[in-house]
Amino acid sequence: MKYSLLHKFQGAYLGSCIGKLLSSNNTGNNQSLSSTLVLQDLVSNLDNDLAISKKYFFQSKDLTISDFTLDLLFWILLYHDNWYHLQHLINQVSEQNNFNCEDQELIELWVDQLILSLAEKLDIKHPVQQILSRKQLQYNLNLEHIKLIELALFQGKTSKQLLEILFSQTNDYPRIELLFSLYLFWSIAEDFSLIIKRGTAVSQKFRNTVGLVGTLAGAYNSLTGISPYWLHLYQNQHSDLIEKQSGIENTFCSEPLPDRSLTNIIPHHHQEMINDLAMIKKLFNFWSGVYDHDNNNSQSLVIAIPNSFQTRSSLKIVSQQEYRSN
Repeated sequence: MKYSLLHKFQGAYLGSCIGKLLSSNNTGNNQSLSSTLVLQDLVSNLDNDLAISKKYFFQSKDLTISDFTLDLLFWILLYHDNWYHLQHLINQVSEQNNFNCEDQELIELWVDQLILSLAEKLDIKHPVQQILSRKQLQYNLNLEHIKLIELALFQGKTSKQLLEILFSQTNDYPRIELLFSLYLFWSIAEDFSLIIKRGTAVSQKFRNTVGLVGTLAGAYNSLTGISPYWLHLYQNQHSDLIEKQSGIENTFCSEPLPDRSLTNIIPHHHQEMINDLAMIKKLFNFWSGVYDHDNNNSQSLVIAIPNSFQTRSSLKIVSQQEYRSN
């Protein structure tokens, strides 16, 4: 693998948190759960993660599909190599919140993109072709919308043009959020900074878009593939650095990144993020099968990602379950 899976876990989380932070400055009705709150609860009860999922996903019936998909992150990390377990949770929440079948399939499609990014098996140049080769989409609506995105990418359409096309098909904002996050991700997956900037430009309308696309881009690039600027953002008092990070002009939307009140929340979130990245490591240790997942001494954790070592005739390796494609 190009990046360690631990760094991919942390990158996905960092992207998600940045998205939620920036979106919170644009809208006052963000229903997405507090990542820190859920993470603390989950890490304290890793052996009983399904009970934690019921606590957050089964208490109300007002979750949208984009809310749920964004908040599903920790369970995707835990079960990215166990699709049946993950799908069972998605089925339960879909039934609880009355998601229709087309929406559930779209959630699963988005989740699969994150899983492929974590495993470094995503064909970013031909994502739609890969989707169709891996999954037989059961609903024409999803196939039609995915094809629209593929055509928009091929024709070089702007985000405004794509949104106009999608809105001519449906007024379902959460559905459009998931589709649009895929479009942004597929168009510029390697540039985390620009992808956040473009996502933020439309976050006035879509409260979860930046979190969704940030999660995908964070997993794809990993923590080490994301500019240190984004960690420094939480301790820097000058919000105008957001505008200076990318030298590429925002050709998708003319709206600037939000700057109001950002300086007031940066210091608090910096320390919170550092603590959370340490908890993500515990989550990774648990997934890896480390008995003492509270142990932060990485030298004592002689654990390798399956298939990450080349085999040698004179070396016998006892590995974990083989890293399967899903």
